[in-house]
Amino acid sequence: MAYLRSIRSGAVIAALATLLLLLFLAWRIGDWYELQLQNEQRAAVAVEIASRGNALTAIMNRRLTRLQALHSFVQAEADNADFAALFTTYAAGLSAGGYGIRNIAVGPGSVIQYVYPLTGNESVLGYNPLFDERPAVRVDAQQAIVTGEIVLTGPTDLVQGGTGLIARQAVQRNGRYWGLVNIVLDVPLVLAEAGVGPPQPGAPQQVADLQFALRDGAGNVFSGPPELFDADPLLSRVQVGDEQWELAATPLGGWSGPIANNLLIYRGAALSISTLLALIVFITVDHQSRLSQALEHRARLLNIGRSLASTLELEPLLEQILEQLSGVVESKGVAVLRLDETGSALKLLAYRSPASAGRLPSHFPLREGTMDYQVIHTAKPVIIADPTNGANRPLLWYEWLDEEYLEQLASLRSLLAVPLLYKNRVVGMITFGHDQPGYYTEHHADLALAFGSQAAVAIENARLYEQARSLAALQERQRLARDLHDSVSQALYGIALGSRTARTMVDRAQLNVQQASALAAPLDYVLSLAEAALTEMRALIFELRPESLEVEGLVAALTRQADALRVRHSLEVAISFAPEPELSLAAKEALYRVAQEALNNVVRHAAARRVEISLQHENGCLLLEICDDGRGFDAAQSFPGHLGLHSMRERLQAIGGTLEIESTLGAGTRVQVEIRDWENRD
Repeated sequence: MAYLRSIRSGAVIAALATLLLLLFLAWRIGDWYELQLQNEQRAAVAVEIASRGNALTAIMNRRLTRLQALHSFVQAEADNADFAALFTTYAAGLSAGGYGIRNIAVGPGSVIQYVYPLTGNESVLGYNPLFDERPAVRVDAQQAIVTGEIVLTGPTDLVQGGTGLIARQAVQRNGRYWGLVNIVLDVPLVLAEAGVGPPQPGAPQQVADLQFALRDGAGNVFSGPPELFDADPLLSRVQVGDEQWELAATPLGGWSGPIANNLLIYRGAALSISTLLALIVFITVDHQSRLSQALEHRARLLNIGRSLASTLELEPLLEQILEQLSGVVESKGVAVLRLDETGSALKLLAYRSPASAGRLPSHFPLREGTMDYQVIHTAKPVIIADPTNGANRPLLWYEWLDEEYLEQLASLRSLLAVPLLYKNRVVGMITFGHDQPGYYTEHHADLALAFGSQAAVAIENARLYEQARSLAALQERQRLARDLHDSVSQALYGIALGSRTARTMVDRAQLNVQQASALAAPLDYVLSLAEAALTEMRALIFELRPESLEVEGLVAALTRQADALRVRHSLEVAISFAPEPELSLAAKEALYRVAQEALNNVVRHAAARRVEISLQHENGCLLLEICDDGRGFDAAQSFPGHLGLHSMRERLQAIGGTLEIESTLGAGTRVQVEIRDWENRD
């Protein structure tokens, strides 16, 4: 029912507002929490990389200390006849416990003659670094001779194969250059010992959740992925002799990887809690709204009663009652009838019919056994669950109508009739029709009966309310339009703006494809719903305040009508409008109402998929066309009593326009409105 949907929609809006607010707060708190996790993570990595950098510095310097010891040994024993044997013994002791030492070598006159161990290093014998084909190796060797200090080369390719770091120092004897001593370090083994390189047999294991990269003073990365230095790593300085290396470290998978699980748990918990709280808000607001709606419903009945007691004009009052009934008892067709003076027939006072192109007869004779007869003579409601059931055919009050009108009413699959009671006397009845079989219940009957009692009072006070009712209706429409514009429209605009902002932030955020897609999809969905609702709301406000034609113009009104048609009925609507014509407000309203009626007919009868709306004017002729690709009809056939076409022609006659309708079964319909010489009219 409409009032139940209204209650639920208010609760849904409150719940959604609560959910959005909670999700916004959770998002801000999540940003703070993520920052805290990152700070904690960076602090832990900073401690670890400092430790690993110090370890690497100590390991490298201990190896260089062994080179200094070799330097001293050569200075002391170079002239000894047993130098070769002494070197082998000394080098064996020097390399003992020196994990990662590839070889120890001595080169008198810069030519390597002694190397330990010899196995695997035979190709080094006779090697002179001063004649190496690589300029960097020659420069380093010359620098060692000139400075007398330890000079590092590499990591570089070794003569004997593989990659190593070479530490050289020149030996001076009796004030003259004697030769070179060097130690070759296996870089992967040394780095593995410090825990900053790939795992090696016998070396300590690297920290499992960190990745490292190392580069020399010239910026050459010789261990680890070079791109690590572009991934916002933490850095540690490694002092190796006179050179300074730079050690970089980040968590495996980047800075976001290790904290992803914690953030996922937090976001899951935040979403669950937010959803639960929104559900609680929905239940609470829904309950309160139902109570408020019940009180409001009672108050409305009292207000209607007081209003009807002072009303004498029947037709506007019945329209008001039917309008309010539509919010309580949903229907596709409704009619209010009154007993005539003889008591043998019902007179039609007001109706809303699915057969919009036709007209109901003004009198219905009472027939014994029919639904209307039972209502009048029992003063009780009658419900027919399915009028298409053959067993219910005798009950139908419209059974005797002509076949044309019966076909137009065939969509009604559930009927409800209630008596109009005035001082315990039946003075008429109200009937309702719905397209859903078995739709009406005793609850609907009770609500309709309560309203019917007020309508019965109106029959005796028919003409006192016309002027006041007209003014009240106008004020009510204006108030509703203002309220919708100031509240709902603004809220929908805010939702659309917020969704669009959030979508932009997602695009700008550094997220992977999966995360971006997971966030973007619901935001796009919310944005599309908000924009569609805003379009329909604008059309609804315009329909509530047709005087807006004077301000916004006919083109704007037709455009909104087209937008509403797309949103409400999922039709493909093509528009082609010339600039705003200089017409009187009455002419614009007539054209708008004709277009509105034609489009309503398309929705109700045409089963169309596409509609074209055109407004053009040239050479003093204004032409409005509405075409559809629907089922069409026989335009040559007469449709007596059809108020839609009749009212369209009456409106156009009043402004000097003409109406032409072209249609063929299965080939769509074209409605053409033409006003000639309109530019010369006031």
